[in-house]
Amino acid sequence: MWELEQVVSWLWIKTSLDLFQWFKLEEVYSNLYIVKCTGKTKRKRGIGNPIKKLMKYAVGGGILLLLLLLIIAPILLFSSLNPMAEVNPVKKSYMELTLEFDEAFSFELFRTTRAELLNIDMKEYENIKKLDTVRRADLEQIQAVKFPKFSDSYIFPTDNVRKMIIETLQIETKVYIDVKFTFIRSVNTNS
Repeated sequence: MWELEQVVSWLWIKTSLDLFQWFKLEEVYSNLYIVKCTGKTKRKRGIGNPIKKLMKYAVGGGILLLLLLLIIAPILLFSSLNPMAEVNPVKKSYMELTLEFDEAFSFELFRTTRAELLNIDMKEYENIKKLDTVRRADLEQIQAVKFPKFSDSYIFPTDNVRKMIIETLQIETKVYIDVKFTFIRSVNTNS
């Protein structure tokens, strides 16, 4: 609204200033008004008199606590030091492997819902601990997921699908292998 008022004033007042100089002049006027208002409170306190300690501690301490809270609260909330953070292990896992031919079509190669979920031991954890993203507190949160070597169902392409795959591979096309993992955890609804 202030900018709108300044543009309207500049349009109707006779001046030799361009628009940007007009904005600077109005900003100087607004700053002078603020200095005038703060000068009145300084005169009441007395020029050269220090600010009372109670006022400094109340205002400065409050702002300092607020800043520390804004910095430290997210760190504590998302860290493993948060007492509300609890281990939520994976309950079930799925894997699907699909062969995709340059957006023409896709063929499912492998699908399983029989994943074996294992907790790791200290020896395995020592090997994983060398990674930067793993911390000491993460031992109980790390699980190993072991998928079977064979699909849940026998997947064999029909003659038509096999011909399409052969024809697609004979021309120069991009072939992608799409691997999808799904991990299911329990949702804690106790509030």
